[in-house]
Amino acid sequence: PPLDCVALNDTALSSLDALLLCSKCRGFPLVNNVQEMSVIGYISRRSLSQAVHSARGEQRDAIDDFEGFVDTEPLQITPTTKVDRVWELFSLLGLRYVLVCKQGKLIGIIKKKDLISRIKDTRPSRRWH
Repeated sequence: PPLDCVALNDTALSSLDALLLCSKCRGFPLVNNVQEMSVIGYISRRSLSQAVHSARGEQRDAIDDFEGFVDTEPLQITPTTKVDRVWELFSLLGLRYVLVCKQGKLIGIIKKKDLISRIKDTRPSRRWH
């Protein structure tokens, strides 16, 4: 499935409203455009909602600048990063997500809760008698 993200070339409030309405994600990668998918940063759902609200209050149809709303240095890993290393990053740095990039292009996102769920699913179940 395509990634839910905010593209700088489409910051119309109507597009951002649709994203907030249709997605349950707690945050979104910010990319230059959906063709190149170059990472600009990461914006939380709350910050995106605030940016939309602020733009509406100024009677604008789009957001021109996300400054102050975006984490401009989200942690990025490659598709070959080992799961143990990803877990270490989550544990040591207190991260909730990491972006997966290949040759500078966003190809995915790993969320801590999804990794925990996946680890639990792959462990053999124990039965206590």
